[in-house]
Amino acid sequence: MAKEMSLSRVRCHGDSDLVAQQVSGKWDSSDPLMAAYHREVDVVAGHFKGYQVEHIGRRKNEVADALSRLGSQRKPVPPNTFLDVLHNPSVKLPTEEDLAVPDPEAQLVAALHVIPDWTV
Repeated sequence: MAKEMSLSRVRCHGDSDLVAQQVSGKWDSSDPLMAAYHREVDVVAGHFKGYQVEHIGRRKNEVADALSRLGSQRKPVPPNTFLDVLHNPSVKLPTEEDLAVPDPEAQLVAALHVIPDWTV
């Protein structure tokens, strides 16, 4: 939505310090799914001149706190409230190939094999 509105800077607030720190890149994302979300945030953030992801405690964010309580009570969604249930992650999990670190020596040998007249 921010991109469609032609905004140049975005500030995101979240009530999970762990998520805010991992998605902003301040903390490492050891979980593959969180690492995938971090990469997706980096891609989206590339459309803006600047972006921030900040942790806002629930005591300072009454709206998020109220929504989380509604969600845990499993009551009907109030009027004028949008609900989007995600049954699957919205990002693609990395495969073993994505996570593999390329071996530079093997790449050089492969290149020399393809172009045999090269000399090293």
